[in-house]
Amino acid sequence: MDPARLLRVLMEQSSDHTLILLDEGGKVVGWMMAASNLFGRTADDMLGRSTHCLFTPEDQAAGVPEKELEHARQSGTGEDDRWMLRSDGLRFWASGVVYCLREGGAVIGYAKVLRDRTDVRGQVEALRNRAELLGAEDRRKTVMLGTLAHELRNPLGAVSNAAHLIDHALPNDERVSYALQVLKRQTRY
Repeated sequence: MDPARLLRVLMEQSSDHTLILLDEGGKVVGWMMAASNLFGRTADDMLGRSTHCLFTPEDQAAGVPEKELEHARQSGTGEDDRWMLRSDGLRFWASGVVYCLREGGAVIGYAKVLRDRTDVRGQVEALRNRAELLGAEDRRKTVMLGTLAHELRNPLGAVSNAAHLIDHALPNDERVSYALQVLKRQTRY
């Protein structure tokens, strides 16, 4: 079996992984069916063009497409997770890597492999939101317990003072001795 054929069939059948091949200048020279499925753009739309239209406007303005290729050129690969743009304007969370392809030391192109991980991003966001809610609940609980402790000190102080007054007024009175011991022990703070 021809490995190139297997790779082509894989890229045609994959729905959430794709491979985009770029020439040494960053222009698309290989656009797999999976890329069409993922980005909503055909090979005719993309061949010979840069990948700028796949990036969000914020990333385009920040020069991310160029920085991504430059990083891969310098280090061999560049991994990142970011929002990417479909042709209809909808965003999806992509996890990917760009490989700098060299032959005889010269850069001959790039391979961008990415996967739609919007599902994972949604889970991460849900967990982050849940953690923030739990933190807020914990802070409210701490404030409530602090308020409760403060509010309980006032009546306990009065009970403690009353126990001391009774003890001084009726020293060694066995009728109240046990009750006074309990009061003193329970109102110590």
